Amino acid sequence: MKQLKISKISKLDINVDRYDIQVEDNENFFSNGILVHNCRTIAIVRKNSVEYRARSGKLSEHLNGLFDFDLYKIRDLLGYDYVLDGEAFASDFTETMNAKKEGNDAAKAALRLRAFFIMPLIDWVAQRTKITMEHNHYMIIEVLKQVEAAKVLPCDGREVKDYSDMVNYCNEVIDKHGQEGLILKNWNATYSWERTIDWCKVKRFYDVDARIVSWYPGRPKSRLENTCGGIIVEGRDEKNQPFRSSVGSGFTDDVRDDIAKNFDTKYKNKTAVVTYQEITKAKGSDLFSLRFPVFNHVRDDKIVEAL
Repeated sequence: MKQLKISKISKLDINVDRYDIQVEDNENFFSNGILVHNCRTIAIVRKNSVEYRARSGKLSEHLNGLFDFDLYKIRDLLGYDYVLDGEAFASDFTETMNAKKEGNDAAKAALRLRAFFIMPLIDWVAQRTKITMEHNHYMIIEVLKQVEAAKVLPCDGREVKDYSDMVNYCNEVIDKHGQEGLILKNWNATYSWERTIDWCKVKRFYDVDARIVSWYPGRPKSRLENTCGGIIVEGRDEKNQPFRSSVGSGFTDDVRDDIAKNFDTKYKNKTAVVTYQEITKAKGSDLFSLRFPVFNHVRDDKIVEAL
């Protein structure tokens, strides 16, 4: 994952609709041909303990012990308890997910921790810091260099001039360097505990036509408990690779209710346009799966054959 900074933020004096984008159970959305989403891992490092948590606060026990040696060396150098906000990753998305499975020691050993932000624990608890993205970036590089970290890594990247430059750079790191996308940061902003455009992921995405097979209800006790939680789709991509995936985001509340009430007459075996980031194949399966799928719309001018 490459890291880059925002060179300028300008206020436009125009009258347009603006949207706060948030999707339940899926922190992904699309903007002008780019998939944007937020997903990070938190390491809370004290003198005698390291605790790994997801951004939601849930313990990430599959990471226990994997990066402790480097993190303790950083603690000794800094001289205070701290929090590292980063992302554990392997060679690809599938291997990263496999590392979460119990007993998969080989996948766990291959993981590395990309450091996005480091701050004193007291700042984290107070949810307030004066450390800017720029200061943090160069501090992380220097700290990791001094401790000779082996598994905790800094971020690479460069400044982008405008949206077009960002898209070109995103394509470059995906096509030439095998990365999954970019992290876009406002160089002058401080860390935020809320979702913010000052810090987001940027990825490329594609569209595919898929056959709607079935639907499933939302999770119990969630906002979607009494309506459609998502749909199951299948089809073939442009390389004729067969896929089957669940799609849980991209729906308005009205569409969710309509699917739940009228699935058999209006949606079953119809063609949905689904936007996704990439297609991956699970080990031991003949089918592929769409990564970060988002429902777009139903089209009536095409039929996708069943697998």
